[in-house]
Amino acid sequence: MSADATIHKYLATYAAPEARVPLRLPTDYAHVLVMPVLGEPEACVDGVRQAFVGDGPGLLLLVVNATPETPAAMLAQNQVLLVGLQARAQAKQLLHPDPPIHWLRLEGCDAIVVDRTSSGHRLPTGQGVGLARKLGADLALALKVRGLVRATGFGSTDADAVLPASYFRAGERAVEAASAAVFPFQHEPSSEGMLRQATALYELTLRYYVLGLAHAGSSYAYHSLGSTLYVRFDAYAQVRGFPRRQAGEDFYLLDKLVKLGALERLASPVISIQSRLSSRVPFGTGPGVKRLLDLEAGPDGLLLYSPRSFEVLREVLTSLMEFAESRDLGRTLQKLGELPEGEAVLAYLGALDIATALPKAAQQAKQSHQLARRLCVWFDALRSLRLIHALRDQCHPALPWRQALREAPFLRLEATSAESALEQLRRAELGLSPRVATLQEAWS
Repeated sequence: MSADATIHKYLATYAAPEARVPLRLPTDYAHVLVMPVLGEPEACVDGVRQAFVGDGPGLLLLVVNATPETPAAMLAQNQVLLVGLQARAQAKQLLHPDPPIHWLRLEGCDAIVVDRTSSGHRLPTGQGVGLARKLGADLALALKVRGLVRATGFGSTDADAVLPASYFRAGERAVEAASAAVFPFQHEPSSEGMLRQATALYELTLRYYVLGLAHAGSSYAYHSLGSTLYVRFDAYAQVRGFPRRQAGEDFYLLDKLVKLGALERLASPVISIQSRLSSRVPFGTGPGVKRLLDLEAGPDGLLLYSPRSFEVLREVLTSLMEFAESRDLGRTLQKLGELPEGEAVLAYLGALDIATALPKAAQQAKQSHQLARRLCVWFDALRSLRLIHALRDQCHPALPWRQALREAPFLRLEATSAESALEQLRRAELGLSPRVATLQEAWS
């Protein structure tokens, strides 16, 4: 199926209803940015303004969202935001009444504001930020099809992110040869000591995990943050868009995109993310920082996955690629069973029905490189994470963060403070390849 046919099928079959509304805009746009918003002040749009400077007319797709469970205070803040944006607008127009969709001319960019927070228009239970981000991205895709957006891809951000100048130029260059790009990021240090340390340690956990995956040879060694994504339109349609999830929609979208094509890991420009507490989603930066502050031992009580878990993951991935050459299931299972963690590894893989999955993949792929790709698709980001969790629970308990950094063969880092350790992990990430290879390339 051609790219155009894929996009039209997605919009007709899988897209949010708003994407099928024939919106009439006063102009077309060079770039488009999607931002879901819940319980934010109207100043949340100021963080993206710099991205639009000098890059042609830009459009911000703002999805102000809530569900039946949203606290009253956040619902009230959403209404303040809607009224405040209307007051800021230099020009405005109601594009659609149900749900209310407004076009606003703001300082630095135009905006389409989708009201999914007012009574009668809220999102369903359990489909918060995932559906909100999908709704915005689907609408961006529809505008692209109608010739109202000229870009090859769209940006995805959040209200706590500050986007840099040249954001769109970097994103567009990246998706010329990749399905998506991930921008580098860093959290802005808080002036409050405990919050600053907790935020640094939360970011440290993210970078430690990605570096561990890279050491293991995983094709899924990248950050999954909704505020750092830039996605090619046709690739987005091909993987059927963001999932309708309360959280983790960025993780699942990237998991599908990397199976489709290469992912670009940008070195610049850097997105800044505010240090703050939040309960808007079940997990992510805000809840992660709060959990660290709530630890009995404080942020210093942070535990990280044992480095040995990444060594075991590497053994599993290597064995899968060896199977792609030998097609000898017995030898593969024997080798994995000989690991010190063999019982746990075989139990985990048995639950995935490896004894059926590998022979079936071998029947469907005549060439070794084709089989290698199938196995990488099968043992994906989620299954890699669940293996790490199984090893943590059964074999290698999580370690105090300083010990984990010191013992990790991919770091060997003596940490004097959370901030200094984080800086060293940031530098270590810069040593990774800018391009997360396609699954076929990763092991060929």
